[in-house]
Amino acid sequence: MSLSAPREPALAGAHRQMSRVAQLAGTFLFRQGLVQALTLVVGLLLLRVLPMEQYALYTIAGLLLTVVSLGSDFGLGQAIVSLGAGRRDDRSYIGALWQAARRISARLFPLTALVVLGGAIRMFHGQAWPLHTQAACVVLVLSIGLVQINTSLGRSVFNMHHDVSAIFYTGGVEALTRLVLVVACMAWPFAVTALTANLVGATAASIVATRRTRSLLDVRAAPNATHRDALSSFVMPIVPMAIYTLLQGQIAIFMLSVGGYTHAIAEVGALSRLSQAFTVLMMLNPFLVQPVFARIASDRDFQAKLAPVVAALIVLCAVGLTSAYAAPQWWLFLLGANYAGLAQELPITIGTALMTVVGGTLYTVVIARGETRGQSLWVLPCLVGQVAFIGFHGVQNTRDALLLNAIPAAAICFVECLLLAKCVRRIPIPLACAAGKNMPP
Repeated sequence: MSLSAPREPALAGAHRQMSRVAQLAGTFLFRQGLVQALTLVVGLLLLRVLPMEQYALYTIAGLLLTVVSLGSDFGLGQAIVSLGAGRRDDRSYIGALWQAARRISARLFPLTALVVLGGAIRMFHGQAWPLHTQAACVVLVLSIGLVQINTSLGRSVFNMHHDVSAIFYTGGVEALTRLVLVVACMAWPFAVTALTANLVGATAASIVATRRTRSLLDVRAAPNATHRDALSSFVMPIVPMAIYTLLQGQIAIFMLSVGGYTHAIAEVGALSRLSQAFTVLMMLNPFLVQPVFARIASDRDFQAKLAPVVAALIVLCAVGLTSAYAAPQWWLFLLGANYAGLAQELPITIGTALMTVVGGTLYTVVIARGETRGQSLWVLPCLVGQVAFIGFHGVQNTRDALLLNAIPAAAICFVECLLLAKCVRRIPIPLACAAGKNMPP
């Protein structure tokens, strides 16, 4: 009795903690499931409303927007969570981090805009779209990216606080606005119309995110060199990875656009819509996985929380791949008649999406412990693999493009498994705790 009695309160406490985490995750998944469902509906409507050549243009614009979004962030949102999770109730400290991240993003945006402009000129060269349409797409993409900076950094603060409502309303306002405005595409079925709807939705989300952020931090807090140095120390080791991330997922579209394979661009863009089914799971990483693992202070707690995460990933992969092979028609029905003949390409799409979820989740666990060194190791195998594929095989159709995108997803999974194994053997001091000791408010 004397041996088991002390264990009972600990077991009860652990059970209550797991119940709270499960309830929080369930609420988050339900609400974000609604947001992603609305986003998916918008995407599927565009597939049916836009002609294939306009959807191809919209897909290229989406590629450019990805470059803008990532190039203005470079991991700053993740840095805010890892640095601030242990001091999330310190409004002055979190406000200073947020302001420092905004200033760094403002400096990065012009450089990113130049990269986008150069990429747009190359991809649009020789295409049949009018010059004014191409210019309008670039202007809209840059405008959306600029508006999204506040939203992105605001979501990092919400994730740190596990603020389900703020994340839900921010994403919901954007999705609903786009859903209402996408009706205009029925009258004007052009990529520019869809991008305009995206801009209005992004602006609405930015307004909501800015207002909700003010209740969680001191917007008047002035950052100092220590805050900027902490953000830079976190981000710099993953800059090569971030730069390659800007490119690796978009190389296939770039190659297809240079070759003039407009039909294949539309098909790759359509299949990428199915990956949105897994987006809500990826959103759990900054919202739940990173803050929880950033606050862990013992190896036993780390291993106890890691086990269910790994088990969930294994089940997800088994179910996802089985459905892609056994019932492809269930997935392809969502895309409409224009894309119904992509049954052979579907497993590649689903497999790549699943590897992205696994790699992203393991990456989040590792960086939550402050271990950003070594994250760029996967850049070399990804780059070599893609260059070799292009050199020996080329990219001339939809299947080629999908296989090219699968190479980095597989390499990232492998490298993150190695880094996680290293992290398990040597549990580092949480970065949030270290920041709390060394950084002034």
